[in-house]
Amino acid sequence: MEKWREEIRKKLDEGGYIAVESAGVLTSKDVLAAIDEIDRLEAVRDENEEWGHIKTLQAGRENTAYDSIFNGYYDMWHNETKYLSSPKMFENKHYRNIISLGMNAVPGIIEKLKETPSHLFEALAEITGEDPVDETHWGDLEQMAQDWIKWWEKENRA
Repeated sequence: MEKWREEIRKKLDEGGYIAVESAGVLTSKDVLAAIDEIDRLEAVRDENEEWGHIKTLQAGRENTAYDSIFNGYYDMWHNETKYLSSPKMFENKHYRNIISLGMNAVPGIIEKLKETPSHLFEALAEITGEDPVDETHWGDLEQMAQDWIKWWEKENRA
């Protein structure tokens, strides 16, 4: 278990509290359940997959703790930046938090792009080290989203 998780558990066991930047409220039980789910997912990943590409995006797949965390960050990012220019969007702390989730955020990002194209391309490029967007599509959010969706589908068929 990573050190930060041990520290959170210890603080909660001592009756402490944790400040969470969120519109919602998380109880100690919620935080511990999310940590347990992350531990479980990482154990499964370590046993069954080579770390690098997560190949779990399937229609009807189970919602994971990472999905919940991603959706929380996404909603906060979207609400705080919907009227800002793109450079400011990328500096937002919630956007940076999405990137900090690493490959665990990619399935959620792809799902969001399928629903509504948005400026999540920079996060995808930073997380994956890839940039499948055809340069003739630059500036066209719909086309850029389609390029990333095609990339994801190709990566997950291999």
